Amino acid sequence: MRSQFPGATLDAEVIGNYAKVAEKQLAQLGAPLKWYVKNEQDLTAMGLQIVNAWSLYQLSPERWPWQWQLLLRFFTQLPYFRNGYLIVETKLY
Repeated sequence: MRSQFPGATLDAEVIGNYAKVAEKQLAQLGAPLKWYVKNEQDLTAMGLQIVNAWSLYQLSPERWPWQWQLLLRFFTQLPYFRNGYLIVETKLY
């Protein structure tokens, strides 16, 4: 993609380590997960330049009831939960 679209922005959904809990069930459904990341630095190690990274909960907090907003605001401070599902914006160079 880098050679065809240099300088382009690539947004990706990234699933973190805690998805391993559902790995067997997903494989049985025919949707096996092949790899996981601990955080956006794992993507940097793959040669991607990270521009922004958001937890799923950070993108649209207004969609959650206020009680969930409080709970999710707390959990997104913990890397294990924050990095469970990320939306990552990268730049292709």
